Amino acid sequence: IWKPERGELIKITGNCTDSYSIFDSREECVMRTFGYKRITGTGNKLQNDFWFMGSATKISPVTPAEQQAFDDFCKSQGKIWNKEKLQWEEYIWMPKKDAKYYYINTIGEVAHTNNTLSLDQLRIEFGNCFQTIEKAEIAAEKFKEFFKSL
Repeated sequence: IWKPERGELIKITGNCTDSYSIFDSREECVMRTFGYKRITGTGNKLQNDFWFMGSATKISPVTPAEQQAFDDFCKSQGKIWNKEKLQWEEYIWMPKKDAKYYYINTIGEVAHTNNTLSLDQLRIEFGNCFQTIEKAEIAAEKFKEFFKSL
């Protein structure tokens, strides 16, 4: 029989919705979780939460695809789950080798390149790399406002 381990992602099937939750412990009728994503219905959240077990009809392990989808959702929210420390941490996207990314050039304009040179590593370490052009444009505007305020 499968029993969830502390810090493990589990699938909760309820009366009208499926949710994914990070298991903490179970005490009587309450299951403690570190956060969940509701798949249907209203609301998505990543925070500490309590579930009343009466509303869950089934608790099961997740598939690798469900785990990946949950991880991707968390990253899109700027969070990542650290199973060893049992806590949420900030997720900072970094481009893989040869992957395209956007940055702010020396005159404050958004440019793009691939992660191939030592100069790219300096931009990444400095925080001048963005996954999308939209995020880079927002940062460029803040960058310009900052220098105008000096």
